[in-house]
Amino acid sequence: MPPETSIVIRTLNEGKHLEKLLTSIYDQTYTDWEIILVDSGSTDNTIEIAERYTSNIYHMRKEDFTFGRSLNIGCSKANGKYLVFVSAHIYPLTNTWLKSLITPFEDPTIGMVYGSQRVGPENSVAEERSLLSNFSNSSHIIINEPAGHNGNSAIRQALWLEHPFDERLTGLEDMAWAKLIQRDDYRVFYSSEARIVHIHEESLKQVYKRFFREALAYKYIFPSYRISRIEAIKMFFHWTIGDVFYCLRNRRSVNKWIRIVPERYLECRGKYNGNHHHIRLKKEFLQCERRSMKPYHDGHSLRSANHHNILVKLAYVTILKQSSMKPSPHDKNRYDSPIHIAFSGIIVGTENKSRIFSVGDKVIGSNISAPHINVDTRNVSSLDYASLPWPNAEYVQLSESEIQKIPDEVTLREGPIVEYLAMCIHTLKELDINRSLKICIIGAGLLGSMMAQILANQGINTTIMSDNAIQTQSLWKYDVNTLQNTSRLKNFDLLINTTDVNTWPDVLIRHKQQKPQLVDIISQINPISVGQPSPNNKDAIILLTKPTQSNCDAASFHVTSGRINLSDYTNYVFQPNNNYPMSEQSRPAHNILIEIASDLALV
Repeated sequence: MPPETSIVIRTLNEGKHLEKLLTSIYDQTYTDWEIILVDSGSTDNTIEIAERYTSNIYHMRKEDFTFGRSLNIGCSKANGKYLVFVSAHIYPLTNTWLKSLITPFEDPTIGMVYGSQRVGPENSVAEERSLLSNFSNSSHIIINEPAGHNGNSAIRQALWLEHPFDERLTGLEDMAWAKLIQRDDYRVFYSSEARIVHIHEESLKQVYKRFFREALAYKYIFPSYRISRIEAIKMFFHWTIGDVFYCLRNRRSVNKWIRIVPERYLECRGKYNGNHHHIRLKKEFLQCERRSMKPYHDGHSLRSANHHNILVKLAYVTILKQSSMKPSPHDKNRYDSPIHIAFSGIIVGTENKSRIFSVGDKVIGSNISAPHINVDTRNVSSLDYASLPWPNAEYVQLSESEIQKIPDEVTLREGPIVEYLAMCIHTLKELDINRSLKICIIGAGLLGSMMAQILANQGINTTIMSDNAIQTQSLWKYDVNTLQNTSRLKNFDLLINTTDVNTWPDVLIRHKQQKPQLVDIISQINPISVGQPSPNNKDAIILLTKPTQSNCDAASFHVTSGRINLSDYTNYVFQPNNNYPMSEQSRPAHNILIEIASDLALV
């Protein structure tokens, strides 16, 4: 009979600490387990020690190691329905540690459990303060915050089979995995009773590398997170001063005092460089691209009768989720409404005469401006590349009028959302809104949510009307009010309808009692039947049109300055040919973000 729990341990030259961990596991009161060890090229006595405690030892090359890959190897060999992950340089503080990690799974909504960590005498002051602040003394459920730590954690094997760890990440694979299961309504549990000591004996060079790779991974998980030089300097002084006072209060040794300044400096430098590494990754990508596609960078090969003289490698495509995205009654895989998309990519070739764009420019666009890039409406689980003028689905030829530039500070993952943000900025400029107006936006989708953010940032009283709880649950972050009762529409001066539900305009006109102005925002590629506007009001229909470059520059500035938060629109990334959750009741709430080119994922 297979064990209930499999304990996966990753090792690389862990002979100094491994045996203490293994003997502590054998001393646990919970005994229904097996040990699986994944070694990535140890040259000390790690394997010799491990063989005395388990025969489940698997090897991988050091150069193939990533945190996610080593865990996936261990999980693939596991037999238990629960998978426990521990670093080889930890040891439990009690013999009930393992039981405290497993017991929370009695709640079927718990998908991940992680335990408390404390430091040993070897750890630095910075590490000691970090663990004290991140691991509290009280257990609790974490619902929406993607927290976790695979130095001392456990997950359900069934969830791992559905969501293996991301092997590309340079760290924080636990946080990325927690974010995935929370999307599926599972919860993370923090167990303060599952206590271990985590020993970090790092050189200063290792400190820098750790924070650099974790910052790089954090940027992928949260592309909207940015650290400026000024913020990095502030962090350095704040943390350094805090360390000094901590040492004064707790009488730490001279050796720990000496290490404070260099360690905090390298931590802040690593965080800053990792956060901005996507700019260097773009340069590395272009070097590889030039070597692999040299013939296609000849301007003459890009000449086209349709003036599609720019070759773009697509990175991300986002599908705009709309309330009218309902399956056809005759075919559940067919959607009756055309699908609105935006895209981002990098220019890898231009015709010689192009003066606006250059190889290496990050660009964005939509199928408003580039109608030959579309989604097959018969089956939204696959992108329709049949009409693209380039045989490889990742590459498209476009004209200068079909794309706009974005700065390097904006990641390609954010790019498609910036396109929609620029459209919203363009649309709101057309409305010429007075700050004294009370505005109600109909629909909490991507367009409505971003318009609300823009207006709220301008100090304009803004409310969103929507009955979609998944979409409205994040609006509190933007200081936006929510409304469900149509009878209160008479209290507003302007109604902006961003939905494509055919019945909405008639409902709005019927309830507005001749007072507010009604504006319908609709797409050129998705015209709808709107209700007849009242002749006594300045009602209007505004087409969602391609933004200008100046609109895109304004949108990019809003993003890089932190004025607009794109995290809700870039949280969940899907691969091509997946089944995307298009219904309004399914997550993600606003849009489907699809990663087209994996080599541009971090750029």
